[in-house]
Amino acid sequence: LNNTNNVINATVSLKEQFPNRHIAIDSVRGQALVLRALINFNLTQAFSQHYTYTADASHLGIPVLFETPFPGTPIKRQSLKEVYAQVIKDLEESIGLMTGRNNTNQVTASVEAAQAFLSRVYLYMENWQASEQYASQVLQNSRFSLVSREKYQMMYLDPAQRTGSRSPEVIWQFN
Repeated sequence: LNNTNNVINATVSLKEQFPNRHIAIDSVRGQALVLRALINFNLTQAFSQHYTYTADASHLGIPVLFETPFPGTPIKRQSLKEVYAQVIKDLEESIGLMTGRNNTNQVTASVEAAQAFLSRVYLYMENWQASEQYASQVLQNSRFSLVSREKYQMMYLDPAQRTGSRSPEVIWQFN
């Protein structure tokens, strides 16, 4: 989270220093925003109750950090509603930054990875309509298709998945 926030925070001054590189800088910022959203979302899975634990998601989530606090600095936990709002904000911003200059390899965060992740976030929020909307946007992309039943197990076991010959079902994969 610290490194991701450092990248996000550095993009503002980098765009000033390198105005002719703003497209690449925006793409890196977009990828970092997806990572920050993923980190915060995963932390909520470990350290808080499900989104619908309270009717308005006002129960405790995690601290939302935009920079690393100094040692000994007390940090307050936000409500889960506030944490999810930041996760959604990061993902929506990332889509805007990466649209039109999308990453096409499956080991780099992309517009489709952010959309698929937004679908998952809305699924956890039990916002079925938004979840379906973002999932449909990913499925409409011709780069992705479901593998056949016969090839499903090999999608996980095939060593080629780690070296470049990835399944068309893989939207985003950590190497």
